[in-house]
Amino acid sequence: CRCIDTDGNRYGCRTCLSPSVLETHSTKIKLETIHSDTYLITAQYREIDGRPYVLELRQRLNHNMLVLSNSSEELFNQMSFFHEKLYHDALTGVCNRRYYEEKIRGQSISAGVAMLDVDDFKLYNDTFGHYAGDMALKTVVQAILSNLHGADKLIRSGGDEFLLILPHATEGTLHTRLQKICEQIHTAIVPGYSHMQLSVSIGGAVINGTFSTEFIDKIDRLMYQAKTRKNTVVTEYQLSRDMQQATGALPAKAKILIVDD
Repeated sequence: CRCIDTDGNRYGCRTCLSPSVLETHSTKIKLETIHSDTYLITAQYREIDGRPYVLELRQRLNHNMLVLSNSSEELFNQMSFFHEKLYHDALTGVCNRRYYEEKIRGQSISAGVAMLDVDDFKLYNDTFGHYAGDMALKTVVQAILSNLHGADKLIRSGGDEFLLILPHATEGTLHTRLQKICEQIHTAIVPGYSHMQLSVSIGGAVINGTFSTEFIDKIDRLMYQAKTRKNTVVTEYQLSRDMQQATGALPAKAKILIVDD
């Protein structure tokens, strides 16, 4: 598959038609969003000089190509459904890794960003079963979503890892918001498994620029630093202040002297 070369999509093509078309000698059509543009893609089997090929035609859609008919509402509903399936996690309903790779990664943003990892998640699966693990993930997601608003975005980036993007969070407010989420998850009750106590480790930092691999690596390291204690939040700003206090560069506590004449 040469989709990576064609699209410049570092994540790769996960819904490529070509292998299926090559195997079944058929023609297939799909709609796909690439770099914020929507394409109608047709893949068709062909034999040239006795060798099998797949011919793929891509057509970028625009507002001049919209079709208005009695079934336009049904068409819109179906396209919305496919878009939902494309960019949302089937278990939790939040955005998936594909959304991050195609919509977030490499973009210029200004936001507080955090990486969250569920503590001892493998233990939940091994002890209580995978259904219990699924319920634990859903409970974690609901606790996080209850603290989000506006343009905040939650992305499931891995099995039990989540990426949280808070556009209006500043260095001064990020730690407070993440701490509240951490505490709410710790007190949440998993339906059917009330004896299971959840916790997460969170690492976060503020970004004003390109959402790069280097930035992800940074908040990932902060998250693993929190992982050494579990049920903990470590942010770049708070870590810097703690270090300044430890070295005496920042007063641990301000003192006020009141003189009464």
